[in-house]
Amino acid sequence: MVDDRAIELARRLEEDDERLAAALEVVGARHREVAAIRERATALAELIASAPERRAAGDVAIGEAQQELERRREELARAEVELAQAERSRDERRLASAQRALERARDSCAAGERRLERVTAARAGLEREVADAVAAIPALEEEARALSRRLAEVTRISRTGLMPPEPGLAGVDEWASRVAAALLVVRSGFDMERDRLIREANELAASVLGDQDVGTSVALARARLERARI
Repeated sequence: MVDDRAIELARRLEEDDERLAAALEVVGARHREVAAIRERATALAELIASAPERRAAGDVAIGEAQQELERRREELARAEVELAQAERSRDERRLASAQRALERARDSCAAGERRLERVTAARAGLEREVADAVAAIPALEEEARALSRRLAEVTRISRTGLMPPEPGLAGVDEWASRVAAALLVVRSGFDMERDRLIREANELAASVLGDQDVGTSVALARARLERARI
């Protein structure tokens, strides 16, 4: 017969374990939110930092497309002149060749125009993308500040972890790194306490039941004691 006092002690250990588990859930949730904000800040910073190089590449592409289109338009103009001359010559073979050449020149010119449209649109799209990224920064900063205020609900978080972020993407990134480290310390502490509770519960069960079966949770140890009482 298992003493009720042992079961009561096991239940108190389980209650402590449940409180720690709930606290760990909060820590995990805040850590995921911080990581998400940092990921977005990194993406925005990388996009903005890459803009000058991408602008330069876009300008080169537009220049090349313009030059190529100009060359194709010159070819089209020559093909039109050749067709006019072929029509006057009344040479059927020359006329057919000139018509085919004109058709090819027109297709080539149309392809060049489409290429210029694509690279011009891509260049404009880059500017919109950068503008959207810059416009998103204030909202991300405010999201980080709001989360910083909510970190007060995390038990045992350090004063450093509660400090709000500085302005700008660099400030958000530094804040996220600092908070992630602070949350890791809290999580490690809670994990160590849960391990201690599991050891205590297993030692209690072993001393009462006279066996050395090791459970993986406080709840399992408590369940072993309650089954033995029946």
